[in-house]
Amino acid sequence: MPQPKLPSRATVVILTLMALALLAFGILNRLDTVALEKSDKVVDARVTNSRIVTGKRTTTYEVQYSFVPSPGTEAIGRADLLGRKDLWSTIPEEDWNKAVRSLRLAVRVDPAKPGNNAPVAGMPKAIDEYCFIGVGGLLLLFAIYEGIRRSKAS
Repeated sequence: MPQPKLPSRATVVILTLMALALLAFGILNRLDTVALEKSDKVVDARVTNSRIVTGKRTTTYEVQYSFVPSPGTEAIGRADLLGRKDLWSTIPEEDWNKAVRSLRLAVRVDPAKPGNNAPVAGMPKAIDEYCFIGVGGLLLLFAIYEGIRRSKAS
């Protein structure tokens, strides 16, 4: 019976690095979300843009916003770990209607890291972070398995 082809060492290393990146991203995002959930600081942000995104099965209501974290500092909006700024935030339709009418939105802020913020009505969902952690963990297990299989064959 022929032996199945083993992945190269480079493939195992790349899989391991991808797995670690996914795990780190998921864990760091989860830590940010926990800090945000524990924060009691809520600011009144200015809605700078809004849109309705209609897909095949769903419609989402999104806003962009900005606020000044402390006097004398530059206005900021929603950002993420990748350094992207002025991200869109999904909120329920009723809250979207109020925000668009008043051009104001309640935003929860992590005082230690003001860039870590989200609308009170649209806090990040834990399932998003757990998906990164889960996929990263499975990929890491696969990379370890392939690495062991490779070392036994040589």
